[in-house]
Amino acid sequence: MMRAHFFSAMNFFPLLHPPALGSSALLAFGLVAASQVASAQTVVVLDDFSTNLLGTDYVQKTVDPFGAGGWFISGGELQPDTVSAPVNDYGAWVWTANSLQNAGDWFSVDIDVSGTGGDHNGGLSIWSGNTTTFDRVLEPRLSYNSDYAYLASDQNGNVWSESLTAGVINGPVTLKVTLTGRSGSNTNLQFDLSDSDGAIGPAEFYTVSGYTGPLYVGPSAWQATGGNVAFDNLAYSTTSAVPEPSTCAALAGVVAFAMAGVQRKRRKRRGGP
Repeated sequence: MMRAHFFSAMNFFPLLHPPALGSSALLAFGLVAASQVASAQTVVVLDDFSTNLLGTDYVQKTVDPFGAGGWFISGGELQPDTVSAPVNDYGAWVWTANSLQNAGDWFSVDIDVSGTGGDHNGGLSIWSGNTTTFDRVLEPRLSYNSDYAYLASDQNGNVWSESLTAGVINGPVTLKVTLTGRSGSNTNLQFDLSDSDGAIGPAEFYTVSGYTGPLYVGPSAWQATGGNVAFDNLAYSTTSAVPEPSTCAALAGVVAFAMAGVQRKRRKRRGGP
C-alpha cells in the first residue's frame, strides 16, 4: 500500500535548529499542516478477466465437491461451470495480494446473475486469510430464485436478506464492500449494490466482532449451474493520507524561513549585521 510519509519531512528540522523560530511559529505551522491533510484513493482494476489469473493471483476456497475445474474464463468474464452441481455447492476465488485493512479501503465486482432458472447467486466473499483454509467471515451476494434478492450469510450461519422487485435490475450489478472503520476489537463493513440506474436498495452494514485483521475478498458463487452467474472487473481501492498542495507550499515556506534564521544567527556569530 502506498502511504504518504508527509511528516517524515520534519526530520530535517533538527538540522535547522527550529528553536530559533520560536515555539509559536512551529505550532502554527503544525496546525496548518494537520488541517490540510486529505484522503486520496488509488483505484485499481485487479482483474478484468481478459486472461486467466486464477492459478497465480487467487486462492480457491471450496466446499466439496466444487473442484478446481469448476470455473472458467470466457469472453472477458469469470464463470462457475457447475452444470451438475448439487444443492449447496459453493466455491470462491479470493484475491491474495490486497486486503481490507484501513477505513475507506474497498473491493467491488460486476456481477451478472441470470434471471432464469432455479436458485443461484453470486457475490463477494470475505475471508480472514488468503490460504485454502475455509475461514469465511461474510458473503454478500445477489440471488435469483423466481425473483431477485440481496442477501448475506456469515460464518455463524446468520443471514440477512432484502427482496428486490423483479425487473429493477438493469444490466450487470456492481457489488461493493467497504471497510468503514474499526471500533475497539471490531471491524465495520458496508455493502452497496448498484446497476446502471444507480443504487439498488439501501446500503447494508455489518460488524465483524472480535477481529481487526486484514480481510481478503473475491468472487463467489453458490448453486450456479451452466454459467448463469458471471463476474467482471474486480477492483480495489485503498485510502491514504496525503498533504494538499497548500500544505507542501507551507512546508517549503517554513523551511525557507528556518534557513534564513540559521543564516542570520551565523552572521551574528561572525560579527556581521
